Amino acid sequence: MWNHEESFEKIKPEIIVIDPITIIGCSFDKNTRRRFYYEFFKRMKNWNSLVIVTGEMSEKEIEESTLGYVTDGIIHLTNKEKCKYHTLDGRNHIIRTCDNR
Repeated sequence: MWNHEESFEKIKPEIIVIDPITIIGCSFDKNTRRRFYYEFFKRMKNWNSLVIVTGEMSEKEIEESTLGYVTDGIIHLTNKEKCKYHTLDGRNHIIRTCDNR
């Protein structure tokens, strides 16, 4: 089995992209997925890299997910009723803008 932490120590990448994160946790039940994401993101902070993860989630799924608690921020992009709606959700702030074009 691939030891990713050993690889990250050896390579020391500046940027890591995981696309999509949702596929990694989809086979777990809710509690196992929560625990996995918590441990995984805790380890990522030690990698000293910019880690970008993507995933397809509804606004409700984001609110119910533990990802918001273990990440530094979430950018949610959606298109509701011809309105481009952008949400930047971080630990200390929430910015919501609606741009009607």
